[in-house]
Amino acid sequence: MEFKSTHVIDSRDPKRRMASPGDYVVGEWSEGHLVQGIWYGSDNKAKGSILIGK
Repeated sequence: MEFKSTHVIDSRDPKRRMASPGDYVVGEWSEGHLVQGIWYGSDNKAKGSILIGK
């Protein structure tokens, strides 16, 4: 998923991580929510991993 504007990556994330425009997440999604993934910046460098669970 690529973000076009500043946005909370997933509403269930207890850390409330915010993606910037051009950031994207590659991972596993279930019912519209991120389960786990890698968060990349617009420069294609990994910003971190995200593990939320189902």
